[in-house]
Amino acid sequence: MNHKGSEEVHVAPAMFDKVKASYSADTLSDHHRHSIRRPFEFRGHWYVCTGGVSWRTGRSEEEAYRLLPLADFPEPASYYAKNRPGFEGDWAENRRNQPEGFYHGMKCDRGKVPWVLAGPPILFVLPDQATPALQAVDQEAGHPEAGLQIDFDGRAIPVRPKGNGKPVQMSFDDLVKLEAWHKA
Repeated sequence: MNHKGSEEVHVAPAMFDKVKASYSADTLSDHHRHSIRRPFEFRGHWYVCTGGVSWRTGRSEEEAYRLLPLADFPEPASYYAKNRPGFEGDWAENRRNQPEGFYHGMKCDRGKVPWVLAGPPILFVLPDQATPALQAVDQEAGHPEAGLQIDFDGRAIPVRPKGNGKPVQMSFDDLVKLEAWHKA
């Protein structure tokens, strides 16, 4: 989700909770509502969260777009809808590849004022979090597959799959067969 040009900002846990509370990707895509949850203020502007990516990186990260009044947005804007004019082929894939991000130029409703999300998004991160994917897990004899698995909350859980207890080495004949198969 981190787009080119996105700024990464480390914030305190209290601020991070405000970012998460503004999550609105589910309501933006609701074709009847197009609404957003309560935005949060950052550097004198309003922002709304569109998603987190902690499952991929192992860090607690949330992506947020700046809110602008529709009248102040210099480009065409539209509600979340398929087959948006100007995007041929796979609409969603085209949106994901925009340098300003997927939600840039997306209209939303909050109160009686029409708003629009403006990118590129800011990536809000909790500070001083080690990336679990880079941390080592003590590997015990017979458990060479030990590693960390990231759960839905972004926490790293040590995993040690149960093996049969006997390490087996490939025979030379099997190696020759495997190399022949790869060449074919």
